[in-house]
Amino acid sequence: MRTDEVKVKSTPARTRRRGAGRASWRIARFAVPCAGVALVLSAVALAASAGQYGGTTAQAVGGVHERISFTVSHGALSGLQVSAIVAEGGGDCAVLNEEGSTFQFKRSLNITHNAFGGTLKDNLKDSIAIQGRFKGSTASGSFVITGDDGTVQSLICNSGTIKFTAQLAGGELKDIKYSGSSGPGFPISFRVSAGGTFVDNLVVLFDETCTPGAGNSDEKFTFGPVKIVAGSFSTSADTVNSGGTVSESLRVKGTFFGRTAVGTVSDHVTITSLTPCTETVPFMARGK
Repeated sequence: MRTDEVKVKSTPARTRRRGAGRASWRIARFAVPCAGVALVLSAVALAASAGQYGGTTAQAVGGVHERISFTVSHGALSGLQVSAIVAEGGGDCAVLNEEGSTFQFKRSLNITHNAFGGTLKDNLKDSIAIQGRFKGSTASGSFVITGDDGTVQSLICNSGTIKFTAQLAGGELKDIKYSGSSGPGFPISFRVSAGGTFVDNLVVLFDETCTPGAGNSDEKFTFGPVKIVAGSFSTSADTVNSGGTVSESLRVKGTFFGRTAVGTVSDHVTITSLTPCTETVPFMARGK
């Protein structure tokens, strides 16, 4: 807050009016709290925005960059998930991890002055040392993953230092078609409505392989309009055969990060007298 300069005309001490000093003191007392309020408002405005973040890392497999995602809530970063190639460390590291793995870390890291950093471990005792900083709705930084991903307990490998950039969910492109694939290459496509509030014409091809006698032909699933809420969408389709012996539920969950949408396709099959089967694969689609 700006405080205009106050000019006080000098007068002989014997004729100076009483209370002039108190007036100056009131101005100073008013200016200091206002400065404090400005600082508080500035800190609030610069705080990391809550929500889901997603983005890519500097590593790539087959020309497609590995991904990173996490959630920001109540001044902390949690739900960190990273896909990475942990191939450094000599020996068989490069052979065992050449296709990369997905790591999920459950604990949280505090965010202080828009920065975060620390070490987390997953259930397999792999660890990640990560540091980063938020700027607006974007986070960037670097990390190193160390571990064996449960492959060979006596072999310790690492990813080397990997840079990443992630952005806050949302920013879906209006009236644009997104297309891509899930799992081993099943096609997926949809269009964001002109108003940017619905996913229209969602078409998913999927072939579950975990039940006995599963075929090798893709089954086509078509969905009606799906509401987009805070940059994310979710829908499902249920089918039951005429005899009621086989039921199937396909669920699609996705989140937009600008031109890119990522998520999962999950298929649950129940066959009478057999153990239920659930198969989940990730998907990625790009707006064009």
